[in-house]
Amino acid sequence: MPRERLSSAQTFFLKVVFPPLWIGVYGAATVVMFVASELPPKPGQPPLPDWVKWLFLGTLLGAGVLIVWACGRLKQVEMDGQNLYVSNFRREIAVPLREVEEVRQSRWVNHHQVVIELRRDSDFGSTLLFLPKIRPLLLWREHPVVERLRQAVREAQRPGAHGVR
Repeated sequence: MPRERLSSAQTFFLKVVFPPLWIGVYGAATVVMFVASELPPKPGQPPLPDWVKWLFLGTLLGAGVLIVWACGRLKQVEMDGQNLYVSNFRREIAVPLREVEEVRQSRWVNHHQVVIELRRDSDFGSTLLFLPKIRPLLLWREHPVVERLRQAVREAQRPGAHGVR
């Protein structure tokens, strides 16, 4: 059975490109705020309030940590009839579908990410996160890939399937 990609094509951008890009641009803006606060104001312009530079720094630190936490954990996921193929863009592991404990969707975090809980730790831990392909108008409904994954797991765990007793 050929592999089917379950994760969004935007995973690479969100995991690898977006965090350093956002942190770099916002970090540069923060540096500009600190430098600008030390310069004399132009004639007729009020000086930059001191709290603005600290707001930028706090936002850089807080949002930067949140972005790295949320985006850095994302994986690219493919599936065939027996395994999930999970990649962090440096390496790939195969996880037998029968090792999946639970599949659920988070509707509040990171564009409805899919959470796969494993029975035991893999090289990427016991919780795998990925963003499914974008489906417009699924705001409060479960993404179809969640049920497709659950069905594949049930099939793999069925007695006699793929060597399971």
